[in-house]
Amino acid sequence: MNFNRIKIKALIITVVIVSGNITAQSYQKTDSGLKFSVDKMNVEVKLYGENTIRIIKYPSGKSFVKNSLSVIKQQQKTKFSVSESNHIISLKTNDLNIFIDAKSGTITYNSPSGKELLKETGSDFKPFNDAGNPTYSVTQSFQLEKDEPIYGLGILQNGKMSQRNTDVKMIQNNTWDFVPFFSVCKRLWRFLG
Repeated sequence: MNFNRIKIKALIITVVIVSGNITAQSYQKTDSGLKFSVDKMNVEVKLYGENTIRIIKYPSGKSFVKNSLSVIKQQQKTKFSVSESNHIISLKTNDLNIFIDAKSGTITYNSPSGKELLKETGSDFKPFNDAGNPTYSVTQSFQLEKDEPIYGLGILQNGKMSQRNTDVKMIQNNTWDFVPFFSVCKRLWRFLG
């Protein structure tokens, strides 16, 4: 009997040691992309085709249902692969490669040939009170090429064509009419929707 107890204890110790060396993947693959949580933020990557994706970020612990008036396209069944190495999650389609830092949540978008298309440098949600309504101030930033202008954001009465290096609070008012689109020389991006 003692010998059987020793074998069972040895087996339990071996299982504990081996399982301690296995790391769980930091994401959950879905039918249309993936989702994961990082540093008080949930991130969902949804594929709308080979070269169209939607990134949704929202505070952890909060539910999120976005019924957009401008995004009317539905998610499409798209062939893609997901892998993870050294805290970088890679999602690849035939037309687009996305690399997500699982520690920070920042995303880099590359062409299949490896050319960097866009690199996010950070995003954040800060709670604030909007006239008695609890909400968030959202920040998202991207790395631009040297002297690359940013066009768009709507009708802004600030006398500038390029909005680069401008802190803009997107709150509709009488003279500023915001449209959540911006364009940089090589790309057109829609955000906040």
